[in-house]
Amino acid sequence: GALKGRFSDAPPRGGLQGLADAAALARALAHYKNDLTAPALELLPTIGSVLEALTRTPDCLLARLSGSGPTCFGLFADEASARKAAASLSAYNPRWWIAAAALLEAPGIQDLSGKYAPSPPETSEM
Repeated sequence: GALKGRFSDAPPRGGLQGLADAAALARALAHYKNDLTAPALELLPTIGSVLEALTRTPDCLLARLSGSGPTCFGLFADEASARKAAASLSAYNPRWWIAAAALLEAPGIQDLSGKYAPSPPETSEM
């Protein structure tokens, strides 16, 4: 089709499952990019400042734009590093919304820290 070759290859389906820890996930994701980062930076250059701040944060394994933006995230090896980074980044720019969160494989599945994540509540259609 007309779009063939215009986007980078996606990870193979299921190719990122079963990784031992956040560092392994960061190494696996390093081979892929978000094709929407460049267009998002053109529309909102501040995204570049956020990505740079995340990348410069000690213990950040990977910093990326999520989807088409403007949300960015940093991947850290453990909860303590993530919380420390969140506090540091919040002090750097108090206007940014920043939160440290656990990395989950899927709802109801063991997360990378060995804890179990709750399944999301059931929703009913009316």
